[in-house]
Amino acid sequence: MNLNSNEVQGIHPYSGTDTVMVGNGNSLSITGIGHTTLPTTTLQLHNVLVVLDIKGKLLSVSQFTRDNNCYFFFYPWGFLLKDMKTNQVILKGPMANGLYPINLQQLSKPSLSFLANKVPGSLWHACLGHPHSHILSRLCLPSLNKMTAFCESCMLGKSSKLPFHSRQTYANSFLHTLHTDV
Repeated sequence: MNLNSNEVQGIHPYSGTDTVMVGNGNSLSITGIGHTTLPTTTLQLHNVLVVLDIKGKLLSVSQFTRDNNCYFFFYPWGFLLKDMKTNQVILKGPMANGLYPINLQQLSKPSLSFLANKVPGSLWHACLGHPHSHILSRLCLPSLNKMTAFCESCMLGKSSKLPFHSRQTYANSFLHTLHTDV
């Protein structure tokens, strides 16, 4: 990567014989190895190769996904970077000129525009179409922590049949009454 000393920490000289081959077939010398963190994130880049003659910053997808426990989806229109534990999208971007550039400004976390702690969680649950509590917990609204687990509408809506009532009559002889699983 063509990085300055402010972007890569812990640079030590490279003593191997490997080179970086670029598109025109030229081999470029590796002058050092270091590590860095992408701005405003905890995404780490280990074993960053410092190549002074290269024109752009290149990313090893396999190294990046191993270091950060994430995975990429590449599409003709762009890419998605997802966390392996939560499956949440960390980053997305377009495809431009056959490459998938990473916009580091997208990595900054958005600020909340409002705080809805005056609205009870049961009202959010009803207004959003009675979703499961795991879905509501992803909204990060403080009032949802106080929501009760019982919702009469959910119970009635998810019930398929009312329970059978107990019978007062009993069989008087063998095979008089048959009981089957309906």
